[in-house]
Amino acid sequence: MPFIGDMRIAGLTTVDLLPLMQRLSALGKYEMCRRVRQIISQVFRYAIATGRCVSDPTYALRGMLERVQEAL
Repeated sequence: MPFIGDMRIAGLTTVDLLPLMQRLSALGKYEMCRRVRQIISQVFRYAIATGRCVSDPTYALRGMLERVQEAL
C-alpha cells in the first residue's frame, strides 16, 4: 500500500491506518476495505510472532467499517 509502504511496521498505529480504510469506504469499496484490513492484520500477527512489533492496530478498526446491506 503506497500510503503506508515506507513506514516501519513497529511505528504504524490505528491513526495511520484509518485514513486508508476511510478512502476505500468512501469509494464504496466495502469488501475491499474489509479484505485490506484482514491482510494488514495478518501481517501484524506475523510481525508480533517474529518480534517485529508488539500489537495489532487493526483490531481497533473492527466495527468502524461500514457493512454492505444485502438486498432482500
